Amino acid sequence: MLPESKLYYDYICTAVDRIFATLEGLDAEQLNWTPIAGETSSLYVLGVHIIGNLRQGVISVLGGAPDVRDRDAEFSAIAGSHEPAHVTWVIHHGLLVEQWTLTSVSEQWTLLKEEMQSVFARVTQEQLDREYSHPRRGVVSGHELCLIMATHANEHVGHAELTRQLLDLEQG
Repeated sequence: MLPESKLYYDYICTAVDRIFATLEGLDAEQLNWTPIAGETSSLYVLGVHIIGNLRQGVISVLGGAPDVRDRDAEFSAIAGSHEPAHVTWVIHHGLLVEQWTLTSVSEQWTLLKEEMQSVFARVTQEQLDREYSHPRRGVVSGHELCLIMATHANEHVGHAELTRQLLDLEQG
C-alpha cells in the first residue's frame, strides 16, 4: 500500500470507528432518536449514510466497482425496520438481513473496511493522480476524492458525537 493510500485509509477508518462508537449500547429507539425531529439525522442514519458514502466514493469511484448507492434509502434508515426499501439497501451492500439492527449495520462497516483496504492496497500513484467522475462531486482527482471522503467522514463524527451527547443528556 502506498504511504499516501495508507494515510487516507487509516484516517477514514478512524473517523468511521468513532461514528460507530457513538452507536454502542443503544437500543432501536435510541438509535432512531433525533435532537430536532425532521431536521436532523439519527445516529443510525449517520452510520448507514457514511457506509453508503464511502462505498460509493472508495469502492465504486476509486475502485471501479458498480455504483448501487441509494442515498435516499440511507436517510430513511430506521433501526429495527422490516421495510422492503431498507432491507433492499442492505442486500445491495452484501448482507442479507430481515431487519436493520445495530449488528447488521456494524457488520456492513466491517465488510466495507475490508473492501476499502483491498482498494487502497492496490491503488497506484497514477490512480491517485487521475481524474474521476463522481456522481455528486463532478470531476475530481483521486487525491481530492480521498480527501473528500476523509473530510466527510469527520464531519459526521462531529454530528454523531454531539447527537450522542444530546441523547445522553435527554435520557439523564
